[in-house]
Parts: sequence; structure tokens; C-alpha cells
Amino acid sequence: GLLERALEYDMDDTDSYFRLAQAHNNLGNYDEAISHAERALDLEDGGNVERAKSFFELGIAYMNQQNTQQACTAFRNASYGSFRSNAEYHLEHDLECN
Repeated sequence: GLLERALEYDMDDTDSYFRLAQAHNNLGNYDEAISHAERALDLEDGGNVERAKSFFELGIAYMNQQNTQQACTAFRNASYGSFRSNAEYHLEHDLECN
């Protein structure tokens, strides 16, 4: 699709990898989502707020794979900025993380 073509021109585009992770989560392709979210995190040079969106997608993928420990870790790392309330909801209600 268009996002994959965008990466042909800029292989270090963090936002494209984040959007690919989001798209693959929506399609139920959780392994692909994890791969793209991790690539986005590798490329992200911002702080916790900038990294939160990719950690959130990582959490969604792990949660859907029933990998609770990894999902809890990802959602804790996503608990910043505009992703904070949604991440905390998953931590408390969906995963019951300690």
C-alpha cells in the first residue's frame, strides 16, 4: 500500500512504521504490528511522549496475542501524553497488571 511505498523513499520514517503497526493491528496481523512498532521505537529519537504511540500499538498487539507480561510492559511505557488514559484503562481493566 501507500505506507509501504513511502518507506521505499524514507526507510527511517518513524511515523510510517507507527501507522503500519496501527494498520496491522486493525487487520489482526499482530506479528507484523509488533515488528513495525519495534522499528518505529528503534528510530524514534524523542522522549516518552513521542514514543507512547508506538508502545501503545505494541501493547495492543501483545494483548491480542494473550502475551500479558509484554502487553503490561508496553502499556506502562505508553502511559504518556494523549495515550495515557487509554493505556491505563488497558492496564487496569483488560490486563489487570500488577
